[in-house]
Amino acid sequence: MLVKKIYIYIKYIFLFFFITLLSVFIFFQLERYLTILELEKNSQILDTRLGQIEYSDSLGEGPVILHIHGSPGGYDQVFGIDKKYKVISPSRPGYLRTPITSGKTPVEQADLYKALLEELDIDSVIVWGTSGGGPSAIEFAIKYPETTRGLISFEALTGAWLEAKEIDKYFLTASDFSLWFSLKLSGLFGKRNLVSFVVPDASNQNLILSDEVSFKELKKLIWTIWPITMRQAGFSNDAEMFFDLNLDLQKISSPTIAIHGTKDINVDISHSIKLTEVVKNSKLHRIIGADHYMSFSHRNEISEVVEEFIENL
Repeated sequence: MLVKKIYIYIKYIFLFFFITLLSVFIFFQLERYLTILELEKNSQILDTRLGQIEYSDSLGEGPVILHIHGSPGGYDQVFGIDKKYKVISPSRPGYLRTPITSGKTPVEQADLYKALLEELDIDSVIVWGTSGGGPSAIEFAIKYPETTRGLISFEALTGAWLEAKEIDKYFLTASDFSLWFSLKLSGLFGKRNLVSFVVPDASNQNLILSDEVSFKELKKLIWTIWPITMRQAGFSNDAEMFFDLNLDLQKISSPTIAIHGTKDINVDISHSIKLTEVVKNSKLHRIIGADHYMSFSHRNEISEVVEEFIENL
C-alpha cells in the first residue's frame, strides 16, 4: 500500500512538472509569434537599388531624423524623438527583416540609407547614430554632406570596438527561449532587478525607478533585443566590422553634436571626445554621471540638448 501511494505521489509530481513545462513552452511560442507579428505590422520593407531594407516612419512633423540604431537592435529602438519629429528608422543589415546582404560595412550601410531616402524622396535629414549605429551614421555624414543637415552622435562608437562585454558574448549565442526566460525571471523579482539587467550603476537605477515613464521605456528597450535570433546576424557582423574600425572623422563637415555619459562602460566617452576634437563644427555635451542607458535616466536633459541643437541648425 505504501509503495502504491509513493508511486501515485511521484506520478502526480511528474504530471505537474510536465504540464508546467508544456505551459511555459506554449506561452513562449505564442509570445514569440505575437511579437514577430507586431514587429512586421509596424514596419515596411522597401526594395532599393542596393537591396531590401526594413524601416519605420513615425509620420511626425518637422525636421526629418534618420535614426540609426545600436547593437543589438532594430528599427524598433526609437524612444521619445518619434513624438516630436518625423523619424525614419531603418533596421541595419542583419537586424530583423533587413538582409545582411544589403550591406555589411559601415560605408555600405550608409549607401543603403541614401538609397532608402531616395525612394522616399527625402533630400535632407538630421542623422542620429546611437552606439553601434554610430559608424554607419558617421560614414553617411562623410559621404553625403549635402543630405546631412546635422549629425547627432549619441553615445556612439567612433573607433575600434576591441573587446565585447560578457553580456554581448551572451547575446551572440543566446537562444530566443533562454533570453525570454531570463527576462521573464528578472521581471518576477521586481523592477530593480529588471533595471539592473542592463544598468549597473545604483544611482542611475534610482533615477529610472523614480520615473514611471523612464522605467516603461527602458523595459521596452530591454525587450527590443528579443527575439534575439532575428538580430544575431547583424550583431555578429558588427563585432567583425568594428574590431579594426577606422573612420575618417575629420571629413565630417556637417554641424555635429556628441552626447555621452561620463560613466558609460559600454562605449567609453573617449569616443565622443575623439570625434569632437577633430570635427571642426562640433561640440560635446557630457551627461554627468550617466551610463549607456542615459536615454532613460537623464531623458529630460537629453531632450533639451537635442531640441536646442536642432533649433540652431
